[in-house]
Amino acid sequence: MEVDNCRLEMKEGSAARVAPDGIRTVENAGSTDMIFMVIQVKEYSLTQFTLTDAKMV
Repeated sequence: MEVDNCRLEMKEGSAARVAPDGIRTVENAGSTDMIFMVIQVKEYSLTQFTLTDAKMV
């Protein structure tokens, strides 16, 4: 994955937060199918939620 000309090494289970204005490219360099999930919200709209709202595993 590349965001704003910065290449990120992604593997199974990886996650990345990309700002709405970030320029992104996604490429499957592997030999198996890639599953890519996008969760999208309006920027700064989830101020009532924090990292303490979830169970980190």
